[in-house]
Amino acid sequence: MKPNKKRLSLWVGMVLLVASAAASARMNKEEAARFASMEQQVAQMQARLERAERQAENLQQMYMQIQRLDERNRMLQGRVEELEHRLQQTNQHQRELYLDMDQRLQRFEAGGMTPGFGAGVSGAAETGTGMTEQPAGEGGVAQNTVAPTGLDEQTAYSRAFEQLKAGQYPEAIASFRAFLETFPSSPLAGNAQYWLGEAHYGDGNFKQAIVEFDRVRKNYPDSSKVPDAGLKLAYSYYALRQWKKARNILRALKQDYPNSDVAKLADDRLRRMKLEGH
Repeated sequence: MKPNKKRLSLWVGMVLLVASAAASARMNKEEAARFASMEQQVAQMQARLERAERQAENLQQMYMQIQRLDERNRMLQGRVEELEHRLQQTNQHQRELYLDMDQRLQRFEAGGMTPGFGAGVSGAAETGTGMTEQPAGEGGVAQNTVAPTGLDEQTAYSRAFEQLKAGQYPEAIASFRAFLETFPSSPLAGNAQYWLGEAHYGDGNFKQAIVEFDRVRKNYPDSSKVPDAGLKLAYSYYALRQWKKARNILRALKQDYPNSDVAKLADDRLRRMKLEGH
C-alpha cells in the first residue's frame, strides 16, 4: 500500500505542476496580448502626435506668411494713400493754373487784346491738357450789358469762375447757369457751358456733367473747348463705369485730334482701362 501511495502522490504532483505550468502559460499569453495591444495604442498615439506637430508647424508657417502679407499690405496701402494725396495736390494745382489762365485770357479779351499764347492747348481743369483758350470774339465782351443781378457780362463770368476756382461748385453751377440764361449770345457762352460741366464734374455729379459737356459739342461746335469737353465727357462715363461709351469717345478723340494733348490723354486713359480690364 505504501508504494502505491507514493506513486499516487507523485502523479498528483506532476499533474499539479503541469496544470500550474499551463495556467502560467495562458497568463503569459494574455499579458503578452495586452502588452502588444498597449504598444499598438502607444504607436498610434505617437503617430497622431507627430501629425499634430506637423500640422501645428504648418499652421505656424501659414500664420507667419499671413503676418508678412498683412504687413506688406499695410505698406502698400500707405503708399497708395500717399500717391492719392499727391495726385489730389497735383490736380488741385493744375486746376488753379488753368483756371487762372482762363481768367487772364478773359481779361485780355475784355480789353480787346489778343493774348500771345500758342494754339493747341486746353484750359480743361484736371485734364492736364495744355490748350489755351482762343479769343472769344472780335472786340471782346460787351461791357454795357448788365445782368438782372446788376453785374455786367464780364463781371458775372469772372464771379462764376472764381467760385469754381475756389471749389464752390453749387455756387459756380448757379452762377454759370444764370450767365448762360442772361447772356446766351455772349462770346463767352461756350466757355461758360464748359465750366458748368466742370463744376458738376468737380461736385461728383457725373450724370449732369455728361449733359453739360455734351451741350458744348452740340451747341458750340466752333468753341475751343470742344476737344476738352469730349475728354471730360469720356472721363464722366468712366467715373460711371460705362466703359464702352468712355472707350468709344476716347478713340474718337485720338482720331479727330491726332498729335494733340487731348489725344495723348485719351490714349493714356485707354491704356489705363486696358490694364484695369475694362
